[in-house]
Amino acid sequence: MAITVETLNRLKSQLLTSGIQDKNQALFQVINLLIDGVIQGFGEVNTQVFPSSGGGSGSLSNGTFITYGNDIATLPQSAQLLAGAGIQFNLNGRLLTISAAIPIPVDGIDGIDGEIGPPGPQGMVGATGPMGPPGLDAVCECEEVLPFIGNSIHDGLTGNFTQVI
Repeated sequence: MAITVETLNRLKSQLLTSGIQDKNQALFQVINLLIDGVIQGFGEVNTQVFPSSGGGSGSLSNGTFITYGNDIATLPQSAQLLAGAGIQFNLNGRLLTISAAIPIPVDGIDGIDGEIGPPGPQGMVGATGPMGPPGLDAVCECEEVLPFIGNSIHDGLTGNFTQVI
């Protein structure tokens, strides 16, 4: 049962005819004040939502709302939010979750690879790097063979050969 101003007025008339005013004056005053406060609260809410004097710009009835359902009958300036392709609304109580299933292609995972296109334009040539140190036989007056694993090299002083491993 919804609580309305009419329901509260009936409740107040029952309170007045119950005889509790004669038996327990303090309890009667508390209940009477509670009913009056709720009725006054309803009046203030109605004034804010549906103002009678021209409708100020701060009232809720003049606001624009985006709604999940078609609420144009109760909110004249509302717009209904519709799900597009790949979008899904999940309404759980007062919680609306918007899910999107948008496929993002990843090469090699999304299916068949396309044809390889022509190569792109050549990029800019970078700066020349620094000159490195001279190699093993940069300055050599002998016919020396560069060592590699399995060769013997001459130490140049004693005439001995050393096996490179």
